[in-house]
Amino acid sequence: RNTGINLDKARAMADEIRPHLRMLRRQVGRYEERDEIAAELDSIENDYYGYRAKSIIGELSRFEPEIEAIDREISAEKEKLSVLENNFKNIESSEPKAKKEIDAIRERRRSLFAERMSLIPKPVAVTRTKRDPITVLDEIQALAEVAVQSSDYEELKAVLKKIIKAVSDVKAASAELPPAEKDESFDKKIAEFDKLFEELDEVEKKLMGELDGFNKSFKDSLTSLERKKDEIQTLVDRRERVSFEREKIKYREEELNNQLRAIGRSFAEFATTEGAPSEIDLSLSERKMFKLRNELAAIGEVDEGIVKEAKETEERHNALESQIGELVKASSDLNELIKELDYKIHHEFSVSLGKINEELSDFAKLIFGGGRVALKLQAPIPRVAIEGEEEPEEENIRQGIEIEVSLPKKRVKGLDVLSGGERSLLSVAILFGLISISPPPFIVLDEVDATLDERNARRLGEILKRFEGKTQFIIVTHNRATMEAADILYGVTMGDDGVSKLVSLKLS
Repeated sequence: RNTGINLDKARAMADEIRPHLRMLRRQVGRYEERDEIAAELDSIENDYYGYRAKSIIGELSRFEPEIEAIDREISAEKEKLSVLENNFKNIESSEPKAKKEIDAIRERRRSLFAERMSLIPKPVAVTRTKRDPITVLDEIQALAEVAVQSSDYEELKAVLKKIIKAVSDVKAASAELPPAEKDESFDKKIAEFDKLFEELDEVEKKLMGELDGFNKSFKDSLTSLERKKDEIQTLVDRRERVSFEREKIKYREEELNNQLRAIGRSFAEFATTEGAPSEIDLSLSERKMFKLRNELAAIGEVDEGIVKEAKETEERHNALESQIGELVKASSDLNELIKELDYKIHHEFSVSLGKINEELSDFAKLIFGGGRVALKLQAPIPRVAIEGEEEPEEENIRQGIEIEVSLPKKRVKGLDVLSGGERSLLSVAILFGLISISPPPFIVLDEVDATLDERNARRLGEILKRFEGKTQFIIVTHNRATMEAADILYGVTMGDDGVSKLVSLKLS
């Protein structure tokens, strides 16, 4: 019954927490699903960002050697440029003195030219020349100014040729004048100026020959120097283009790093690209990551309190289920044990009752000189439930024992017709019938023979002798016949002095 009560309590407690447990299981299930989604997202992120990092690192690794090679080439070319610059400075510093002399000659030529121009008769030139004299003079004056400012030899020569031609035009115009109008002193002076010009040309030509080697070396050195600068600039431009391309990759790297920081990761995790895929569908991966992140956001963060409560509730429920299982098994075992004990009790009781009745028949013959004595089970008596109590169970039904007796020479049967002595003898017979089946170590009998006469008391003594060696009897009696059956007597007597004292006697 107690097992059933405990089982009902355990089931009630399990039923009470089961709905809450189902709710917790669903929530924890979502968290477990979250772990699966997070693991899938982590795998896709590893492939996606690993591939992108691998691409960036691969491209950067391609640019670095190229830039280093260009830097080495620029460094080597700058060393060559330094050599060329030193060579140019040396050539420039070695400029011969002839240049200064040529400058002096050109200054002298300009002075002479001016003097010569002053000798030309203006009126005659205005009226007699075929060409416009004013125009011719203006042209010569302009060419002279160009010659004064020019520092290039070739340009200077071309200008001088034009001046000489203009002077020749003036001479031709003068030659066409009538003899009477010619001024001989003018021709003479013009001829002197021409001779001086020729002398200056010869000297300048000689000096220019001295400068040709210097000019060629200077020009070649300057050309080499500019060419080298152009080559270096080309390399610098190339390096800037490569650096620009590298910076574009660096920008992609920083952009990727920002994306990784936004999801709680870093580029350093993917610095080693071992295991990163060689090819991947970036668009598909991005869509998957977006979908999985939305699912994680819908689930929310893991509530450790709910996880802990779910674990504790699960453990409690499992303990209750285990307890229920144990109680069910215990109840089943107890029911089997009850059945076994019921069978054993009833079977052994019936067997023992049969043996007792056999002994009772012998004792009845011994005590009553015949007749019959037997114990018999009464019919079950239902227990009447008291108000407020539960309905009586089957185990509450009680059975009693009836004594059937039939004495010789008495027609009426039953206990009601027996005298006091006969009832005492019947009680003794039943007592000895019981102990004959299961003898105890000792028995105390308090004046069981009080109502027996001497003949019946002797019969009691005979019965006691039958159990000698099996059970020890302590009998309180005043009956002489009973005392005669004893082995040892203990008695209390009072002497003449009025003091009680104990006496004993072994009858053996």
